[in-house]
Amino acid sequence: MKNIFLVFLISLLVFGAIEVYAGECGPVPTDGCTVTRSTTFNAGTYNLPSGIGLLGSDITLDCSGSLLQGTGSSGPNGIAIEGGSGNTVKNCKVSGYVNGIRLTSTAHSNSLIQNYVSSSNGHGVSLDRSHRNIIAHNIVINNRLDGIEPFNSNGNLIYDNNFTNSLNI
Repeated sequence: MKNIFLVFLISLLVFGAIEVYAGECGPVPTDGCTVTRSTTFNAGTYNLPSGIGLLGSDITLDCSGSLLQGTGSSGPNGIAIEGGSGNTVKNCKVSGYVNGIRLTSTAHSNSLIQNYVSSSNGHGVSLDRSHRNIIAHNIVINNRLDGIEPFNSNGNLIYDNNFTNSLNI
């Protein structure tokens, strides 16, 4: 009985440690990882069907021109900023998600700078009750619905972007 408990405890520690490690995005993102501190990705193409999340405040995500590739079907957001303020997402190429980049209702005063968002099954950039953000110098192209969807969002500064082949800006 003592040996079974020991094996169980060791298994719990090993699998728990792997899960925590796999959850945080590092320089090489993994599917479904979360950015909780400033991170720079190694340049490359990453197949991430579940996308990535950014959770916290005052975090910079620099994708270094990396392509984050979804499945192209109905699925999650490419990059989901789920709260916080003072975050910056820059130099990301995002393609093949429901929404390329989405800021939720508690994400305010963030910046999306020099990103390329394409082939979303929904919106290129979705602002869902998200206020006082800066969306600048982005290319948002060939998205099924709006290039940018500012749903119940106020005080956002949107300038010097290229919206092409989307229904609306």
